[in-house]
Amino acid sequence: MVIICGMSAWEYFCTPPIVRETELPIEIATRQPPFGVGIPKSLFSIRENASEASRLVQGRLLHDLKGISLPINVCSTDQSPSYRANRLVVYRRMPCYMPAHHLIKLNECLYITSPELTLVHLAKDLSWQQLSLLMLEACGLFAAFRGTLRSKAVLNEVASYYKSQDYALVRAPIVSEYCDERGRHLHKAQHNSPIETWSPCFNRFGKMTELWKRPPLCTVESLERLAGSAEGSNGASTARKALRQVANGSGSPFEARLFLMLCSEALCGGEHWERPSLNRRVVFTPEAQNLSGQTHCACDFLWEDKKVAIEAKGKAYHADTDGFEIENGRRAALESMGYTTFDVIYSQIANPDQFDTLLHTFSKRLGFALRKRTPTFLYHREELYRELFTREQKKISI
Repeated sequence: MVIICGMSAWEYFCTPPIVRETELPIEIATRQPPFGVGIPKSLFSIRENASEASRLVQGRLLHDLKGISLPINVCSTDQSPSYRANRLVVYRRMPCYMPAHHLIKLNECLYITSPELTLVHLAKDLSWQQLSLLMLEACGLFAAFRGTLRSKAVLNEVASYYKSQDYALVRAPIVSEYCDERGRHLHKAQHNSPIETWSPCFNRFGKMTELWKRPPLCTVESLERLAGSAEGSNGASTARKALRQVANGSGSPFEARLFLMLCSEALCGGEHWERPSLNRRVVFTPEAQNLSGQTHCACDFLWEDKKVAIEAKGKAYHADTDGFEIENGRRAALESMGYTTFDVIYSQIANPDQFDTLLHTFSKRLGFALRKRTPTFLYHREELYRELFTREQKKISI
C-alpha cells in the first residue's frame, strides 16, 4: 500500500475538483513554453526496476495529482531498503499513528491521508502558527490554491468555463456563509465535495485568483477528536496548541490571519478576545432590504450580542465578477439595524503600529481589554507577526 501524506496530501485537498478532473494532454505537458509546460519527457519513462510508488504516481501526474508539487511525499507499508527518492516521489517514515478509517482510497493500491490526519501529521513539521492557518483553512470556506505548472496549464480552460453561461446555469450557490442567523452550521464537512460547490474568486479586473470558495473539509471538533487519539505522537503538543487558537468558518487567508491576531491566546501573541461568529448570516429588515437590495448578508466577524461586525477587505477577492456591486448598500443596511461595522484592509494588520490603532478603536466599541504590552507579550506578538506575514512562498513546482 502506498500512501500520499504530509504537504503533498494537503496540496491535493487544496486542488479544486475541476482542476483535478481535467486531464492535461501529454503533448502540452512536454512541449516547451510558452505553448506547453516543459516537463522533461524522461519523467514519463519508468525504469523496469522502478518502485510501486513511482509507477502509481507517474500514471496520475497529468490527472488528479497534477496539483501536487514534485516530488510527492509518500509512505509505504513495504519498507523496502531499495526505495530511494527520485524526481517523482520522496519516501517518508510511516507515522506511528495511521488509522485505517482516515485513509482515502484513490485506486486499489494508492491511498491518501484524510484532511484531519494530514494536519495531525504536519504538526511535527510546522510551527503552531502555520499549522493554525492550515486548520483555519480546512475548517473554513476557502482553499488557497497555488498549484503547479501542470495544473496552471489547465486553468485558462477552467476560467473560461466558470465565466460561461453554461456554468451559470448549473452552479450551486456560492459558499459564503458558514452558519445561519441562529448560529446553526449550514455545511457538512466533506473532503470530496462536488465540482459545482467550488467557485473561483476574481479580482476587480475579472482575473481568476488563487482563492476558491468551497464547503469545509473538516471541523475543529473532528480535528480535536483525532488529535486526542494521536496523543504521544510526534507533533502532538504543536497540534494541541494550534487547535486552541482556531475556529470554524473562516472565509479567506486574510480572515484567518486577522482571527489569530484578535483571538489567539496572549502567550501566543494574540489579544485573546471573545470569539466572534465567522461568516454568520444577518437577515435584513424590510427597511434594510430597501437600502441593500438584498434579503441578508454574511458578516466576516460578528459579535451578535454587541451588534458589532468587522469586514476583512483583503485584495478585493470575490466569488463572482458582480461581487463589488453586491456589496453596495451593505454597510448602510447593517447600520440601519443598529450594527456598528468596521472595514479592515490587509496592510492595516500587516503593520503592527497601524493595527494597534485599529485595536484601540475596536476595544472601545466591543468593550474588550487590550493585553498589557509587556516584554513577554511583545516578544510573542512579534513572533506571530513574523510567521503570519513575512514567510516567503516556495517556488512553484512542475
